[in-house]
Amino acid sequence: MKTLILTISLAVAATFASAQKPASASDKDTLDKKSAIEVAVLQHKSDQLTLLMEKEPGELVKIKVYEDNKILYSQRVKKESSARITYDISNFPDGNYVVEVIKDKDVVYKAKVSKGSVALADNQ
Repeated sequence: MKTLILTISLAVAATFASAQKPASASDKDTLDKKSAIEVAVLQHKSDQLTLLMEKEPGELVKIKVYEDNKILYSQRVKKESSARITYDISNFPDGNYVVEVIKDKDVVYKAKVSKGSVALADNQ
């Protein structure tokens, strides 16, 4: 049941998440591997982000949140095969942020989000 809910959430997020970067050739190669990682970032209100992730158990990934190339938050996830992590960004100033999921030094997912009345910049 948990997998079904996560799969549906990922499908909805993929449909409506305009913040996700377009797939490039290197992204496609990453997704073609057996140990593909599925990720979606959902923004609730303007002060919460939820990261949904499916991966192979034991596969190490790093999650980082940046503002202007400065790391504000970093977390390692290894044991879990699926994760639902909610970040409270209410203490962050209004602005644009980048969420990255990194595996083996490669960014496998990148999303841009904003907090407050600041609009997302096109070139970040």
